[in-house]
Amino acid sequence: MQHLMYSEFVQSNEQLQGGLLINILSSSDFSNMFLSIISKVQYGEQIIIKKKRETNKKEDSNLNQYWFSQSTIEFLVKHIKTVTNENESLAFLSTPSVYFTLKQPNAKLFEYDKQFETDKGFVFYDFNNPIIDEYKNHFDFILIDPPFITEEVWTKYAQTINHIRKENTKILCCSIKENDKMLYKLIGVQPVKFMPSIPNLIYQYNFYSNYNHEDLDQSNPEL
Repeated sequence: MQHLMYSEFVQSNEQLQGGLLINILSSSDFSNMFLSIISKVQYGEQIIIKKKRETNKKEDSNLNQYWFSQSTIEFLVKHIKTVTNENESLAFLSTPSVYFTLKQPNAKLFEYDKQFETDKGFVFYDFNNPIIDEYKNHFDFILIDPPFITEEVWTKYAQTINHIRKENTKILCCSIKENDKMLYKLIGVQPVKFMPSIPNLIYQYNFYSNYNHEDLDQSNPEL
């Protein structure tokens, strides 16, 4: 696929009713993906899947924004406070509601949506330009929830993550279970028991981390 700016990428993939999102990869790892919903959303070789992104503002389908539940956001905020301290630097990649709910002074929001640009922690982020030299080896904790689930997009996010992380940075991210092997290869994360509640999403997502913690070993009571 040619490299597109974010808005063009979204527009080029708006093929289905309801704004469901993206080209599915043709690799064998994805051959059995979403069998339960293929009959509803398949157009030729494309499947577009709605991807959850979160903010406390109104969802913008043009930017592919669909929210976590409030309880999941609150869980994330509490967990991040538990596993970090006030002296550590935090990066939030495409996760504005958690960033704004946490209100951590040492945090940065890496985000494409410029409605947030007046915030002092805002860093404009387009995954097609993944390297931001200013923040090399800078962050102690990184939370990621990309707007798209393909290997192409995750590879670009991984370039950012591996550039801004430190040696022992804690990484927590959200994606589909079919991406298990890919995510481990790209950023060294594995699925955890706690899964997000995403009210407007028809497919269940997983959380992934590169560290162990009892918070992540519990089930989500919303599910």
